[in-house]
Amino acid sequence: MISVNKSIRLSIIALLTVALLAGCGNPVATESATAAQTPAVVQEPADAPLPEGPGLHETITLPDGWTMDQAITMADIEAVTGQTGYQFFPEGASDAKNGNPAGSFTIAGKGDRKVGFFVFTKGKQEKADYFQDFAVEGSVEGIDSPVWDHGYIADFMDGSSAIVVLRGDCCMRINYFPDGHAGKDKTELGTALAELLINKLYGGEAAAPLASAAPEATQEAAAPAENGGIPDALPSELTSAATLNEFATKLFLEHVKANIFIAPVFSEEDLANARKALPLIIEATTKAVALDAGMAELYYLRGKAYAYTYYDAKDAAMQEKGLADLQTAMDMGLSEDMVKPEYDQLASK
Repeated sequence: MISVNKSIRLSIIALLTVALLAGCGNPVATESATAAQTPAVVQEPADAPLPEGPGLHETITLPDGWTMDQAITMADIEAVTGQTGYQFFPEGASDAKNGNPAGSFTIAGKGDRKVGFFVFTKGKQEKADYFQDFAVEGSVEGIDSPVWDHGYIADFMDGSSAIVVLRGDCCMRINYFPDGHAGKDKTELGTALAELLINKLYGGEAAAPLASAAPEATQEAAAPAENGGIPDALPSELTSAATLNEFATKLFLEHVKANIFIAPVFSEEDLANARKALPLIIEATTKAVALDAGMAELYYLRGKAYAYTYYDAKDAAMQEKGLADLQTAMDMGLSEDMVKPEYDQLASK
């Protein structure tokens, strides 16, 4: 089943293209559950008029290449959820330069507070149908609003929920955990989060970029400070796809530098840290996939981890697994502009 973030909906493009990465989620879909489910497919009427809503523009008002932290601020999330302490977390699914930005907001040590935002400007109907296919059977509920064409809320196996809405050319998905927001109605919270995103994108009220967002999120890694911040084993408290994804993404961003086993410019300490981090990244993403098989970003991150392991040890099995995961990520709709270069480099080695 697919999950949106207890936190996926998955961390990483802008940061991962630079640092090579991995982040949003959807619960795991078992064959029986998928076969049993008869999703209420959202059908978009041809040439449907765009919902106007008070003060909204027909198109997104942010410049091309906008990122999620330019649209949504920590103050916005705290105002909607009524909780404080949120920090921005860069999702590996983010492909802002190609019109598919993503980003999440988390509170350290509280995985069930995570809220993830994902926007897709291509293939909106396919995305909406795909997400629905992984929902818990019988949980899909249509949601109407004057600010979107179509929408639904669905639950996933990891305890998360997602609201998915279509407006104009875009599919927007917001992941959250109802249990982490006691006292707030699931539907009302999802609706409020979706309306927040739409108002920020189409209302001309976008916030200024959060220059400190990515560094702050990285500094919050839930790993001990000693030994380069890399634990000796996967922390036992990581039990949801969201927390596993976050852990793996942060390890990759901090310790697996681009071309670290290819370019002869890295220190022995850097090499040792990458070798220690990679098995943990593979273990964490494998457990996350078992919880959220519909999250393409997990396959992308694990595929990169397999690739770097292969570059170091030249184990053909790692190359084969890496190519399979990267191909799966592309098959599931992750941007080829991001994944294909990684695939081609691994295939050529």
